Amino acid sequence: MSVRKSFAAAAIAAAGLTVAVTETAVAQEQAAFTGGFAVVGADGQVRHKANVTTVRHKSTGVYHVVFSQDVNRCAANATIRGERKAVAPGYIMVSRFDDKTLRVNTFTAVTLLPADFRFDVVVNC
Repeated sequence: MSVRKSFAAAAIAAAGLTVAVTETAVAQEQAAFTGGFAVVGADGQVRHKANVTTVRHKSTGVYHVVFSQDVNRCAANATIRGERKAVAPGYIMVSRFDDKTLRVNTFTAVTLLPADFRFDVVVNC
């Protein structure tokens, strides 16, 4: 085998190894924490969850959703789970409370006063 072919083969092998190591590191980071979700009742009881440790119903229309890891770099979204006959029962707002906790506020659509609603919250990292 010529020196040129040996060098080319070594370069290709090194590039393949670099790609494999990089892909493995990214996969491990994503596997460590890819986000989470919670399906929450109006009373704050968790119906279903992933990577959520607790949900606290702090007061009327105020909930704290605590995740198992830091969610500061994640996108958070919440949706009120309406009743079958109600088109728009209320409004929902998500904000950061601390590194692992999201604060979810729910309000009635008519009066804009705090009210308890069932909701789903999702975090994508």
